[in-house]
Amino acid sequence: MKSFFKNIQSFFNIKPKRFGIAILTYHGLVNEITNARLQRNFHTVQQFEEHISFLKKKKFKFLNASELVYFIENPKEIKSQKMVCITFDDGYQNNLQAIEILEKNEASGIFFISSDSINAATSIWTVNLSLLLLEGSLSSINFQEKEYSLATYELRLLAFNQIRNHLKRVSSEIRNELFNQIINQFPKNELEHLVAKHDYFTMLTWDEIQSVQNNNIQFHSHGHFHEIHNQEQNIETLKNEIVTSKKVIEEKINQEVFLFAYPNGNYNSNSVPLLNEAGYKAALVLGEEKYTPTAEKFAIPRITPNRKFHKFKKQTQTF
Repeated sequence: MKSFFKNIQSFFNIKPKRFGIAILTYHGLVNEITNARLQRNFHTVQQFEEHISFLKKKKFKFLNASELVYFIENPKEIKSQKMVCITFDDGYQNNLQAIEILEKNEASGIFFISSDSINAATSIWTVNLSLLLLEGSLSSINFQEKEYSLATYELRLLAFNQIRNHLKRVSSEIRNELFNQIINQFPKNELEHLVAKHDYFTMLTWDEIQSVQNNNIQFHSHGHFHEIHNQEQNIETLKNEIVTSKKVIEEKINQEVFLFAYPNGNYNSNSVPLLNEAGYKAALVLGEEKYTPTAEKFAIPRITPNRKFHKFKKQTQTF
């Protein structure tokens, strides 16, 4: 009988639905998208409200961090349950709006924060770079003995993409040195002014995090300095990202940290042993597919929700 149904599915090109958990990745919320490039990872408040309301209407079970780990460790318990996990990366202050929406809908959320950026006057380094190159006051910039024109927005995008891609591939020591050379070319405190102007990049404070954390709203690690786990990172940098962030978050909010979300979704051969040694139970990448029991627990895939509601509804058909 099983082979009969498999033949029918094959004939009509029907793919059997696999049991799993849809883990959705958000970053920040804004009232409207006013700068497509700067806000490329953001959703509007309305879009997020629509997503959560739709998932609730379709009777998805929202998982907190502990529940997510339970099903990762006990995959047979997933069965045919409709489950979703809402995650936010980086730690922007506008995540407080997301928390309000989640609580209004009695839903859970996991917020992955880069611990060094909490309480900071600027943002995570990738955002700081984008603000300087795309919105800064200079008409040109020198980077590795090459001058990049910033005379037009198209040229700014070209410079930004080339410089950002290079900095994402090098070690933290080289990245810090090169980034400092960039920032020193700009007027003093320009970065702070740019973050204040584009306040959707303002980071959370520890007081804000402490005031909203509960069993359904939990905070876990997105690294300490948001260093990318590329092939050039030395083991001490990775260890610092993994261990220090866990220690700082636990001390600040008195909550166990056992989940890690890789910045940029990257990890290398040293990442998993270090996470395991530090006491993490699972780690999340990107991947654009739902979690199924075949996934490695330190490479759990997540899905980026489509901004267009009709496309988001279509996405949910695969959850």
